[in-house]
Amino acid sequence: MSLDTTAPVRVSRELRAQIRWWRRGHSELAWGSVIADAYTILLSVLVYGSMLATGLVRAGARISACRTEACLTARTATPILLLLAALAILTALARLVGPLVASRATAALVLAAPVDRRAWLLPQLVAGLVTVSGVAGVLVAVGAAVTGWPVAAAAVVAGALAVLLHSGALLAQVEPRSPWRRAPVVASLLTAAVLAAVALGLFAGVTPPDGPLTWSVAAAAVAAATVTTVRAWRRLTLIRRRDLVRGHSLTRGLAGAMAGLDPALAFDVVLARSAEERGSVRPRRGGLPGGWAPAGADLIRLRRHPGRALALLAALTAPYAAAVSGAGVFVVPLALLLGWLVALPLGAGMRVLGRSPSVGRLLGAHPARLRLAALVVPGAVLLCFGLACAPALPGADPMTRLACGAAVGIGSCAALARWHLASPPDYNRPLASTPMGAVPTNLYGSAVRGLDIVGLVSIPLLLSPDLTGAAVSLALSGVVLGVLVRRE
Repeated sequence: MSLDTTAPVRVSRELRAQIRWWRRGHSELAWGSVIADAYTILLSVLVYGSMLATGLVRAGARISACRTEACLTARTATPILLLLAALAILTALARLVGPLVASRATAALVLAAPVDRRAWLLPQLVAGLVTVSGVAGVLVAVGAAVTGWPVAAAAVVAGALAVLLHSGALLAQVEPRSPWRRAPVVASLLTAAVLAAVALGLFAGVTPPDGPLTWSVAAAAVAAATVTTVRAWRRLTLIRRRDLVRGHSLTRGLAGAMAGLDPALAFDVVLARSAEERGSVRPRRGGLPGGWAPAGADLIRLRRHPGRALALLAALTAPYAAAVSGAGVFVVPLALLLGWLVALPLGAGMRVLGRSPSVGRLLGAHPARLRLAALVVPGAVLLCFGLACAPALPGADPMTRLACGAAVGIGSCAALARWHLASPPDYNRPLASTPMGAVPTNLYGSAVRGLDIVGLVSIPLLLSPDLTGAAVSLALSGVVLGVLVRRE
């Protein structure tokens, strides 16, 4: 049966059938390759699935045997934290990417055609809803199974809320001033609020809800998700093609950066997208002269975006909640990791100096002085963050905790500097043959950039949470910062 490709296209189904016919006519994938890939995927799912199931059973047995107040608090709060964290991450990704995307060719040749745009975007919308609901549902179901919550009801609630927020992200893409644009911020603040409640002991004595209550919440969540999805579907014809193309360009840039194992380049892509969305800002004159100009620029950026510092304030709840839950010395690497990750936007000036040495030459100062100036604002903010974490850190007296807090703040700054100021991959070095092709030998190190400093600085405090360990940690952070600042 042949397909008439010369007949005029009247509906989206006919256009999709023509594209499918053309693609099948140019397919070069053999059935043997398809069967081999399917076998590999099935074997991987079975092997890793059995390992995950065994680990969950053992974790559930250990948690059930623990009857201390810290264990009971963590058992009650874990599914809620997993749900809120998953919703915050999923909504942030949906808000960043689109959630609907289309290539330039699709926008020019398909979305400009006289077809129903909603029918064309329906498969992508359904795939996104299924993906977010599955990820949130599985993650919360795992946490519920380990901690004794109703598994099925918790999974339904998580999936429905994920669909609700994904549909809200679609409404935000259609309507630039929609209140749904604040959904990632609200989900993040709720996560911080639950962590603060755990740290304050508000979950002490609280038991997981019973079946009827959770199913009532699930029914309400499903109803709200259905209404929001229908509303988003009806307004889909108002979406602009430039918004679809912008999201596709971002995903291509992120895919290229991650294929090169360079998360810092992915950060550059996201930063460029946020600047493009903002459009323009009011220019501000003044600042600091000469070699201290990067510090003045950081102060101006911090004034324009105070939420970057407030994000560190919200992240303070995690170390305190971990300390109340009985994490012990492992609060130290958690605080270091949070300080480094949350403060990444504060190091935009460092990133510019690290990627574009020509900017430093235009300022007319020594590169070491410029890098030191770029460390002033992030270092001061992270030092305050570390000192604020001090009461949650291990230590025999307040002075020891303050020293550990200073080590956490300076260590987070060292990890931030390592992430922003490290050299890009050098393709002039010898190449290693991999399944992905020829890869430079120093490329894999960029994937763990920052994490290596977090581990290095954490080791002295994990082995000796006292003044000696804090002094060694501070010395290691100082050596790292000195090397990065003086590097030619």
